[in-house]
Amino acid sequence: GFSSRWNGNRRDYSIKNITDVDFANGSDGDLRLLTDNRRKGDWNMLTANPYYSFEIDTLGQKLDFDVNYVRIGNDASNYLTPVEVNYGLKFPAQYYEQPGSTEIYTTSLDYTYPLSKEVKLQAGGRFSTADLDNDLRSFSEDSAGVLQPNLLQSNHYLFEEDILAGYAKMDWKKGKWAGTAGL
Repeated sequence: GFSSRWNGNRRDYSIKNITDVDFANGSDGDLRLLTDNRRKGDWNMLTANPYYSFEIDTLGQKLDFDVNYVRIGNDASNYLTPVEVNYGLKFPAQYYEQPGSTEIYTTSLDYTYPLSKEVKLQAGGRFSTADLDNDLRSFSEDSAGVLQPNLLQSNHYLFEEDILAGYAKMDWKKGKWAGTAGL
């Protein structure tokens, strides 16, 4: 069989957030921060899963083959402009870029051999690879109103992994008892 799916979304919107800061000492005036957050971005996800199960005989011997693929893409930005509304104070704007991609591929091959009606042997292998690249870039407005890179808030996450594994196990069932042994 085969299954797949593609989803995608484009979003551009603005959100206003109010944060109240209440100083407990009473001598400092309380603050009310109004932040305008303008967000733009899109994301998409593709999945594909071809699979096949081959029944070798009527005794229960079979071979299963499975492949999974996932790709996720993201490209977003936020522009935040905070203002203190009680005193009219303007805080430096902040800007964030958030591009990212994730790609995962797995495949497996499994073989089942029934030794009897109560005992079956299974063996198989699996391979998977993952590649992630997510980059948060932060910028802060300087005194001249120019956005400057903020390296203390930025983070570039890269991850790559390949796994190759094999297994074997034996299942048994006798009456109301059952067990599995494997590695």
